[in-house]
Amino acid sequence: MVDAACCVRITRYVDEIAYKRTNVEAIVVLSQDIDLKPAIDYALSMSVPIFGAAMDVVQHRSHPFILMGPYAYAQMTGISAAAKGHGLRERLVQALHQGQKMPWKVRGTPDRPLLRHSSGLMAVPAPGVALRPPGLTQYLYPVDVTWDPRILGSFPILLCDATLPGTRCWDEAIVRRRRAPMTLEVAGADGIRRTGQFPLGGVVPGDSVLVHRQTGRVLGRLEPLGSQSFDPNTPCVLRVTTRLPKGGALAVDDAGTRGLLTTDQALTPGQRVPAVQIDLNKKGAVWAAIGTPLP
Repeated sequence: MVDAACCVRITRYVDEIAYKRTNVEAIVVLSQDIDLKPAIDYALSMSVPIFGAAMDVVQHRSHPFILMGPYAYAQMTGISAAAKGHGLRERLVQALHQGQKMPWKVRGTPDRPLLRHSSGLMAVPAPGVALRPPGLTQYLYPVDVTWDPRILGSFPILLCDATLPGTRCWDEAIVRRRRAPMTLEVAGADGIRRTGQFPLGGVVPGDSVLVHRQTGRVLGRLEPLGSQSFDPNTPCVLRVTTRLPKGGALAVDDAGTRGLLTTDQALTPGQRVPAVQIDLNKKGAVWAAIGTPLP
């Protein structure tokens, strides 16, 4: 019944905004659910600004959208960015890279065991690992990662064992660029460039990351923050100045910084577009659009 309740709330807001009965000016729907599309279509038919916002999927819908990164969710929920999102990814790759025993609190049930670390990391035991009773602490090595939608969705979960394997599950690579808001291009020791999905922010060109050897997924940054010359995590609003014939646009931010806006949208001068910075070159800032034009 949640979808129905959300649709009702959206349509009520639409009527209130359309007939000037509220101070609310726009609606942001924090959901990837396509079942809410009829309510969104109703808002658009009434010329009420509305956006679907999430960390993925919404950019493939037909309605206006805003892509959100882990730091945006941390800010909205009041939780430290280090305790979730990219901060947690960095702890995960550091644990894999160091390959040392860690103390885990045993949780869950015998058929679905779960391990928790004081840093916020979560893990599951490797097949054949005999766990202590729930509530007790057990020292295990982080040896691999897995993904379980029932636990953390698309976020990687450590796989722990009593011994270290003979081979590692990861390779180091260097970030070359972001080809799209959620697509990284990295180069390994062999010099071959590969692409992989990665949430907004978290890394800049030149950063060292770990790539999961079996799946090819980028797990997170190995090196901590420090030398980067721009902030890849904080969104900004740009004003389009010139549409480029081969795609993208020239734009300027609120501070007067000019640069290149990469997007496959057909933008027009004067439009305001949400973006994040993805690079800095000799000609100026390079941004990636993370949503459709704002009202």
